[in-house]
Amino acid sequence: MKTAQTAVAAALAEMVSTGQVTEPRALEIARGYFHDNTARLFGIELLSQKQ
Repeated sequence: MKTAQTAVAAALAEMVSTGQVTEPRALEIARGYFHDNTARLFGIELLSQKQ
């Protein structure tokens, strides 16, 4: 998991530095990859869906 986090962080940082994505979009991608997918897998309510 740590290796995946490091690789995704490096890739997203490179994408931000080259202007391929904005920093807020990179954070959305990271959140989707590491939080939202895992939450769905385990049937946990997503933070963005809480009222």
